[in-house]
Amino acid sequence: MDRFSPKRVLVPVDFTPTSTVALAAARQLTSGYGAEMLALFADTFVPPIAYADIPIGWYDENLDEMKNAASARLVTYLREHVGDAARWEARVVTDTPVHAILRTVKEWNADAVVMGTHGWSGWRRALLGSVAESVLHELEIPILTIRHRTEAPAETHARMKRFLCPVNYSDVARDAIVVAGSLAESFDGEIYVVHVVEANRHEPHEGDLDALREWIPHDIRHRCLYKELVIRGNAAETVIDLANKLDTDMIVVGAQHRRFVDTTVIGTTTERILRHSSCPVMTVIRKVATEQQATRVAENATTA
Repeated sequence: MDRFSPKRVLVPVDFTPTSTVALAAARQLTSGYGAEMLALFADTFVPPIAYADIPIGWYDENLDEMKNAASARLVTYLREHVGDAARWEARVVTDTPVHAILRTVKEWNADAVVMGTHGWSGWRRALLGSVAESVLHELEIPILTIRHRTEAPAETHARMKRFLCPVNYSDVARDAIVVAGSLAESFDGEIYVVHVVEANRHEPHEGDLDALREWIPHDIRHRCLYKELVIRGNAAETVIDLANKLDTDMIVVGAQHRRFVDTTVIGTTTERILRHSSCPVMTVIRKVATEQQATRVAENATTA
């Protein structure tokens, strides 16, 4: 992939603490790259079912007023949480969040998306759905997802100094290390490059670290620290545990879209990292170009 240098960053917001931490990270990202930010609020503005007795024409008569009120609230919200720290624009649309995000990315030609996620799993995720995960399955630009931690202030989520990049010598892993290198350069940070090896051996093969160093693009090697991991069991849990031990500010991971019938999925390891990481995760996505490639990836790979 070409050098990562976002100039347009889309930030979906819903006024919750989760979107507040996403705004903090987006503010940091746009400032570091001299980019502009578009804060998007999407709502169908349909009255809840409890108000089923509202006259039929009420919705049409009051839609503009509701949108204007939402726009005013969004501008106030941005002035409070972004202010003059970044160039921003506020936009309110009548739509469902997922569709609004996908459409705005295309229309506005966004280079990256920053969004909060509750990180729900199990029955809560199945019941409530996940806007972030739905967007991840459809877009092909880097997406920074951030889980809100109630014990941590928003600024903690916006720190960008230490990056962890798990790689496996694939093309999408190389895309991820390019993005990590750009972030480290822009914020004067460092990268821990982890070669994730899921194998039944006790020690790394001699020369593995040398091969890893040679694989990394030359212009970012000076910012990289290397660690070889031989992983048995859950690779995602090991990566997340390492991120916590290293006090990582962001995990940068590659994801390969794979299409099965009419559903797009990404690697199992990547999905687990996204759902359970306590630190922000930048997902760098590569889409399979042809059905033949999709079949080959599905047969040969079980992780991103």
